[in-house]
Amino acid sequence: MLVLVLKTFEVTSAWAAAKIGTSIGSRIGTVVGGVLRTAIGAIAGVAIGH
Repeated sequence: MLVLVLKTFEVTSAWAAAKIGTSIGSRIGTVVGGVLRTAIGAIAGVAIGH
C-alpha cells in the first residue's frame, strides 16, 4: 500500500514539475520572442530609415 502511495506521489510530482516547467518555458519563450521581434523591428526601421 505504502509503495503505491509513494509511486503515485512520485508520478504526480513529476507531472506537476513538467507542467510548471512547460508554463515557465512558454512564458520565457513569449518574452524572448517579443524582445526579438522588437529588436528586429527596430533594426529594420533603422535600416529602412537610412
